[in-house]
Amino acid sequence: MPSDVAAESLAKGGVVLAPTESVFGLAVDARSEPALHALWALKGSKPAPLAWHIARPTTLLEQLGNVGYALSLTQRRIVDRLTPGPLLLAIELDPEQLGQLRETLGVQAGVLDDGTHLLVRIVSQPAGSSLIAAFDGPIVMASLPTNASARDFAGAVRALDDAGAIERIAAAVDGPPNPKGMGSTAVNFARDGSFSVTREGVYERRFVEKHARQLVLFVCSGNTCRSPMAEAIARELVKESGAAIEVGSAGVFASMGNQATSEAVHAVRALGIPMHRHSSRNLTRDLMRQADVVFAMTAAHAEAARRFDPDGATVIHLLDPSGREIDDPIGQPQGVYDETAQLMRRLIEARMIEFGFLPKPTAQES
Repeated sequence: MPSDVAAESLAKGGVVLAPTESVFGLAVDARSEPALHALWALKGSKPAPLAWHIARPTTLLEQLGNVGYALSLTQRRIVDRLTPGPLLLAIELDPEQLGQLRETLGVQAGVLDDGTHLLVRIVSQPAGSSLIAAFDGPIVMASLPTNASARDFAGAVRALDDAGAIERIAAAVDGPPNPKGMGSTAVNFARDGSFSVTREGVYERRFVEKHARQLVLFVCSGNTCRSPMAEAIARELVKESGAAIEVGSAGVFASMGNQATSEAVHAVRALGIPMHRHSSRNLTRDLMRQADVVFAMTAAHAEAARRFDPDGATVIHLLDPSGREIDDPIGQPQGVYDETAQLMRRLIEARMIEFGFLPKPTAQES
């Protein structure tokens, strides 16, 4: 059945069978009490919070912004990298924010929240996503009766028929690819910016954790002096803190495969920090897409990085928050390298604390 026709059935309070990436589900208008009652009667279950199903991540970000909530860099990375897709997000909001969101969407408490968390699925399956896009209102979806996880349309129909519920389905949509036949992966977003995988499904825990890791990139000219020193320093700070951060470096005019200068290696080692074998690389568009934050040594480096990031998706700053540039020590005595490394260590630690990559020092430590 075409998505627009199925959307008309939703508008009339009907229950619609539709696929997601994970399983087939039963969709209803989240604003309609009769539709919700019909859904739970069909399932033979007591009412419980359901996930708000949307088609685009921007819808979620806009609604959260409207209630004054911003995802952390880690949480935003998960949304950007793993949605739309088989991910159930439970986003912790305060009571006022939840109330504002319910009012905006026209839903009652407990429909798409558990009193503390907003439940959201961002659907990529084309037929399911088309249904959501065609309906002018919030949609929630529930599993089939007895939680049957059919992998194709015929199997979903059989499951409904076996449960004696097929006659109560107002409409259905279907289209490739078939669902995976297993549940979505549940991820909790806490208000402190952290996340936790509370249920494995299509995505394994380690897959989510890998994609949640943030990349901090240091950029200079040739990627043989300043940025390799910064990379080594930052990597040691991250190692000491146990933060889930990856660090890297690149040059805007780098020749591929050059080692770091011996002076740079000695300067970093003088700080008690190991500097492993380094191979220079160019800054690329793909590398910029992977990075969450870029720290540039000079304004010219920052401007070059922006040219590789036309959508403005990556945060780009000078390493020194005062706006001072880090001079290139190439060709200078070892003492200049040592002073540059010492300066960068102070700046890197401050910047990474500022951006929440490293914990703030306690009163005793400071």
